[in-house]
Amino acid sequence: MAQRRCSAERAFELLSRASQNRNVKLRDLARDIVENVTGRPPSPRPPRPRGAPPGDGRADAFRLTGEG
Repeated sequence: MAQRRCSAERAFELLSRASQNRNVKLRDLARDIVENVTGRPPSPRPPRPRGAPPGDGRADAFRLTGEG
């Protein structure tokens, strides 16, 4: 987003397209970008509590409201 000066939505489109063109999972491509920019791997996600639904709810909230 910083290099291309684009919105989060446009950045995701670019990342998705690059992932498809390279036949690499999007998460792996994103991890590689983070490692190249910061020089270290991304922080691992904290474990979910037992019985909690998948994800942290932010994606669902974004889809419903357009806010993240």
